[in-house]
Amino acid sequence: MGLLPMRPDEDGNAKASRFGIITTKKLGHAVTRNLLRRRVREILRAHGDPLERGHYVVLIPRVAAAQADYHQLEADFLKLLRRARFSPTPSC
Repeated sequence: MGLLPMRPDEDGNAKASRFGIITTKKLGHAVTRNLLRRRVREILRAHGDPLERGHYVVLIPRVAAAQADYHQLEADFLKLLRRARFSPTPSC
């Protein structure tokens, strides 16, 4: 995961964050890459609140992520948030 803070707009308010997901052919066929992208997008919807404003975020899943299930990917994302010093929001 790569994070880069955005510059605030003219009023000094933080802009909405922008997310990018890069999946290479090393991960597998198109079906596998698309499934992984869908899972990562859902994880971002569920847990991306700490990154909601003022960041560019790039996620690059590695080869092991192609074999991981949703819950493993979710746990790894939350670990990355903690490592980047963002506090994850509790799940409902």
